[in-house]
Amino acid sequence: MGIGLRLAISLAAISAVIVPTACGNIEEQSLCPAYAIYLTEISAALESPVTDAATALTSIDKVRASLSQLRTASDGRFVTAIDDLDETINDMQLTLESVESQTDYATWAPLVEDTRLDARDAQLRLSNLLDPQCTPQR
Repeated sequence: MGIGLRLAISLAAISAVIVPTACGNIEEQSLCPAYAIYLTEISAALESPVTDAATALTSIDKVRASLSQLRTASDGRFVTAIDDLDETINDMQLTLESVESQTDYATWAPLVEDTRLDARDAQLRLSNLLDPQCTPQR
């Protein structure tokens, strides 16, 4: 199985965990909208085709901006999980900044494979914490 296919499968698995959210109580009214924005950005990043390093960096910038908003809205809650994911994404960003912007995905994918797996795990931990806070009870 090629790197591209493995990346697509991993990203699809992350996308399946990411669901639209709604706030359950007053305390979550700023957190949940910020989480929804983050989910929108991460979903867009996961769904858009990655052809070169510049495209990946653009997606990373948007996800990191939404993580920053989420960190602010969390009022110190969930900060460890948010920071863990942000650090991992930052590592990927630093790696991608070291390659030429038009470098094909196939060339730089092996450089970020471990970081991508770490990011997937950090995303799942964050979702496990925030989904119960921002998903309406049925």
